[in-house]
Amino acid sequence: MTTWARAAAICAGMAFGIGMAAAEPVFLRSGSGERGGGWLFGARDGQCWIALPRHVAARAGQPVDRPLFYLDRAGQAGETAAPIAVDTRADALEATGGEADLAFARVTAGRAPGGCTSRLGLPPLAYAAVLRGDPEVTFEKVDERTSLRIPMQVSRQTNDRVEGATLLLRPREEKNVADVTAGVSGGVASVVWMGERYPFAMALAAPDGQVRALRFDMIAAAFAVVETPDQAAPAPADTAAARPDVVSIAAQVDPSGTPLSALGAPGACWRAAPLPGKRAVEIVLAVPGDRALTRLRLVSDPACGPDATAYVETAPPGSGNWSAAASGCAVLRGDSGGCRLARRAPLDLRLKIVTPGGYVGLSAILLD
Repeated sequence: MTTWARAAAICAGMAFGIGMAAAEPVFLRSGSGERGGGWLFGARDGQCWIALPRHVAARAGQPVDRPLFYLDRAGQAGETAAPIAVDTRADALEATGGEADLAFARVTAGRAPGGCTSRLGLPPLAYAAVLRGDPEVTFEKVDERTSLRIPMQVSRQTNDRVEGATLLLRPREEKNVADVTAGVSGGVASVVWMGERYPFAMALAAPDGQVRALRFDMIAAAFAVVETPDQAAPAPADTAAARPDVVSIAAQVDPSGTPLSALGAPGACWRAAPLPGKRAVEIVLAVPGDRALTRLRLVSDPACGPDATAYVETAPPGSGNWSAAASGCAVLRGDSGGCRLARRAPLDLRLKIVTPGGYVGLSAILLD
């Protein structure tokens, strides 16, 4: 487990001790260098999404058109499609009360459909009840290696038509003011309601030692608009049968490379290094359909990565009962050759890729 994962796991037990299984904060990196937090959650159709501030996906004035890379609490990596910014949808922008610093990114690698159980905040009518009191707010900000939990309180809510879509939160103790001056974007404030802990608001900025945060009921309302059939529907059956889901990635992924979901295209190159203390980059795929699998081909264009070798295991879907399928499976410089599989889908496929070059580069993962 990485240092970040250990710290996050400790904070999870403290900050989200009630209803802990629902807590899904993640650390995000964009291909253009932005960093911040987000909230991983499940949609009605089982797809996994991440809610995040728009500025974590792209700098102001730039289009939101590049995938994101994330780390979850367990230190597992994942990838998303290009986010959908609410400022590109008038109805979604209206749902947030006019707050434009919000986007949603659909997870394409790292979690299989149905693998996200978190939701988007309190029941809608509960917010007014919570805000009438002095709620004990726990704010958590994360970065790549650490997670920090800060007790906070609501200092002000905006006086608007949606009764305070944006809140100002301040630390309850003066010693924590310095902790909220930077790096809070995408951090999540939570409260306990009816014995369960819920995400309450997401940090957008840190003015004057406070946190400006968007309420999660506004985030949920915007997502209800964004979650249209063309964005959330699974791939057609003939396409889905040929494309495995990426269930998990245990590696340090280079955010400037190609996402795993886009491998196979001309010039594609996904790069990752083993986690600290590990020798291999590990990828778990869920292969759907009902078909015979005879061969696995891992391809790296010469400019993509150094020589590498994979150890391949298979298991019945979701079982975790791994058995060896191939060893010494070389990453190819072309699409000829490959490793014999002699298995039948559906199944899970685990790749442990080792390289003396320090990192792995893949241009395609092909199953015949």
